[in-house]
Amino acid sequence: MTAHRGDELPLFAWKEPVKVVPFPLHRRRTLVAKAARGMAIRGHELGARDPEITAEKILKNTLKVQSGVLERRGIAPATIAAELDQLETAIRAERVRLVALGLAGQSE
Repeated sequence: MTAHRGDELPLFAWKEPVKVVPFPLHRRRTLVAKAARGMAIRGHELGARDPEITAEKILKNTLKVQSGVLERRGIAPATIAAELDQLETAIRAERVRLVALGLAGQSE
């Protein structure tokens, strides 16, 4: 059996704690559904010239708000960027689902 010096033992090596997002944004079903529904119908309700531009503004505003929430909670910028990418993907996918199923104009 060989002797180990204290600084060689991996048990005592310091590692930075892992930052965990308690509940990932893309899993927040109500948030995703509300934003997607808003994107799908809001432009038409407001009589916008280009509903697609209005939808993008709604999405960008949602992402901006959620970014602020994560920043106030002390989440690292790289983690925030990853969370917002996943949230954007989830909202866009839900919007496509609503439009494809013809549910965009129906109330909940």
